[in-house]
Amino acid sequence: MKKIPVFGTQTLNSVSNLKKLILSIDYPVETLSIVVNNENFDILNDIKNFTDNLNSELIERVDISWHPTNLGCPASWNYHFKSYPYADFFIKIDDDIELAPGDLKRIVENLSDNGIVFYSTNTKYAGFLITNETLMKVGLFDENMYPCNYEDDDYQIRTYMLG
Repeated sequence: MKKIPVFGTQTLNSVSNLKKLILSIDYPVETLSIVVNNENFDILNDIKNFTDNLNSELIERVDISWHPTNLGCPASWNYHFKSYPYADFFIKIDDDIELAPGDLKRIVENLSDNGIVFYSTNTKYAGFLITNETLMKVGLFDENMYPCNYEDDDYQIRTYMLG
């Protein structure tokens, strides 16, 4: 079973949802990368305490990055890609998603030559797997689209343009 090199998520203030997401991870992960976009130090401490006491044999390492000012959606996503440039692929899931049993396994197994696997067809970029090769070819998400909206449309257009 191939491990997920980097499982990235970001949160603004949804700590209870973030905890549900983390607890729903049922597939081996090398690094769980969490971007906290909130100036409230108590939220950071809550997340740190939760992950420090996490009893999971599936998550090898937790990396928490605290940003007292909101990086915005595309910059938060890019944080994971920039921080782990040697990872073969990344899974990025929004903090308000709770995975069903087997979802991560299905996502990893569906990786093919196209370089992106979406968790849902309704809200594609709420959860996706993307390869490092795709990021090198298409580039990162456009951080000028702050704080969010249309970074996914822009990426989709660039992906189609590059085949």
